[in-house]
Amino acid sequence: MQGVTKKGRAFPNLPYSAVIIDSTYSRLLYAARQCFVYHTQNNRAAYLKQLQQLWAQDYNSNPVMPCLCVRTAFDLFLQVKQFPPGSEVIMTAINIKDMPFLLQHHKLRVVPVDMDPDTLEPDMVLMERLVTQRTVAILVAHLYGRIINMEPVLSLAQKHNLSVIEDCAECFSGFSHVGDPRSDISLFSFGIIKFSTSFGGGIAKVRDPKVYEKMVARHKQYPVQTCAMYLKKILKYIPLYTILHVWPFPAMVQKSREMGVDWKDTFVSFLRGFPNNLVQNIRYQPSSALLCIMAKVQSEFNPSELALQRVKCEYFLSNLPPSLKVVGTKSQVNHFWLFPVLVEKPDLFISCLAALGVDAYRGATQLNYIEPDGPNIPLGPPLPHHETLSPLTPDERYPHRCRDLIEHVVYMPVNKYVPFYMLEQMARVCRIVMLSMEGTAVHGSESMAVETCKTIKSKL
Repeated sequence: MQGVTKKGRAFPNLPYSAVIIDSTYSRLLYAARQCFVYHTQNNRAAYLKQLQQLWAQDYNSNPVMPCLCVRTAFDLFLQVKQFPPGSEVIMTAINIKDMPFLLQHHKLRVVPVDMDPDTLEPDMVLMERLVTQRTVAILVAHLYGRIINMEPVLSLAQKHNLSVIEDCAECFSGFSHVGDPRSDISLFSFGIIKFSTSFGGGIAKVRDPKVYEKMVARHKQYPVQTCAMYLKKILKYIPLYTILHVWPFPAMVQKSREMGVDWKDTFVSFLRGFPNNLVQNIRYQPSSALLCIMAKVQSEFNPSELALQRVKCEYFLSNLPPSLKVVGTKSQVNHFWLFPVLVEKPDLFISCLAALGVDAYRGATQLNYIEPDGPNIPLGPPLPHHETLSPLTPDERYPHRCRDLIEHVVYMPVNKYVPFYMLEQMARVCRIVMLSMEGTAVHGSESMAVETCKTIKSKL
């Protein structure tokens, strides 16, 4: 792109989104066709067996449970465990709102623990202090495709006889990582914007065979999702896939945004799995069509696709200005499901990027920070060796770093579909935007930064 002088060519619009649908037209149509196929009980049993064989790895042979979604398996686990009402569950303080909702539905108390934005690991010193005589479990989420070190969490859980719930919804990376075998349950999602999407579906790995058998028995009592219910989702996703991935629609969407029409909120609303009546809607067995697609997609998993995603994201990362902070750069393993950056003024940053043809977004996922459930209400009685410690104050318990992350995060449109030259262009835009914003902080208003970016784009 260097040396281009024709007006506007130095900063072309980049028609890419912060989220992708990791699929193809042929797979979407295949999924739709399966909704019209008669699947026998033998077919259904074969799909279940294939999925169980795929996930039964030598290093983690815990039983495998395919289900409608992660929420279904989590709800089943809580039903079977029957933790006493008022029991406390410590959970990393960024997740989708449905996870704490389900805990509260089972009359459990949510105790969020803050996280380090560089590693996305929980604050283990704080977690140790949050354990009380009423604590029954720890829920840890691997965020944005980053896989954290579970060893400290598992050691703490073993020390205090706590269950460990490992939320791997955002970090499927093939069968080299199917959760830690010591976790009581590991949960994987294949929703519409996840890697290797099946347009729904989830996998649970359950450590205790007795808990697993009870979950399966209760699961079999649920009605089976009809193929018509699954087809309705597929028909909703086909136009969404077209708009996000099929030329010239992404460019048309960006052009409409330049004209003042922004479709992002509409798109994101299409991605919501269960917008209402959560508990009722998740208590279904997956349809045979969904199981068929899960088995097909997961058996065809290609590690090179994930490697390409990682290469593209690492290339973009290496070209960014040092002043732009990227979330999770010190994570143990990073598969870049999303590319989140932190900026002081996220709305201004997005406006400046848009002025230079880059479409970033703040609300690309349902993730949010989780506040304490009644921070002024004391936690359960302290553990015997904690009795001499002063109780944590509401301020000490509050997940300030997680709140700061969610309030300042911006998701960049970086993924395996973006050509390298456009990644270079986007990094160049980021450098210009950061300089423009820094100049605004010293010399002018926020609107000046946006106008500066617009002028740069128009004159090159």
